[in-house]
Amino acid sequence: MIDPAPLLCRSSPSDAVCEDSCRSTQKLPSLRTASAVKEGDVIGPQMPHRCIPADLAYIEALGRAFHHFTYLEWIAVSIAAQLCHAAGVRASRPKSAGYLARKLREAMGAVSPRVPPSLRQRLSEFHKTFVAAKHRRDRLINAHPYMYLHELQKLCSGPHQWSLHKLEAAAKQFEQAAIEGGDILDECIRLERIDRAFCLLAQQR
Repeated sequence: MIDPAPLLCRSSPSDAVCEDSCRSTQKLPSLRTASAVKEGDVIGPQMPHRCIPADLAYIEALGRAFHHFTYLEWIAVSIAAQLCHAAGVRASRPKSAGYLARKLREAMGAVSPRVPPSLRQRLSEFHKTFVAAKHRRDRLINAHPYMYLHELQKLCSGPHQWSLHKLEAAAKQFEQAAIEGGDILDECIRLERIDRAFCLLAQQR
């Protein structure tokens, strides 16, 4: 599970680097529209050692889906940690994606009244998007291999068959959610900096 500790931004000026590292989490490389690997390329026959024959494009799409969900999960951890810090609430360490979804909802409920309605709406939509992505990831992680006639092995979960197209669609869903979450994280950090500046001005008067 992703450790949220490095993402807990502190309010002291000496910890500005931490905030910058939080901001940097939104720099998610866009999903490649083209690949050197094409469907039908096979790993197996040309290998000098024994291995499981597999479609290279399928394996690539599968890895991309899991990579993008992991990045999305990291963004959700960052947002929850940022909201907890802004609200003065201790951030707990998530144990699973489902636990993280619940903690993200709790952190959203503890945000400052000064948070604009537009950001609250974006947070609510992001939470729904994350939960939907989590359910899709769960189906994929619980899938098992199957082979139809002479085709290469693919994955299925119950009656749901994970074709190459469905894996690419899942990867795209996770990527888009992570990018939106990164934008939300940036806005949360920006608002906290504004609040901090106002507090400093008030103390100087």
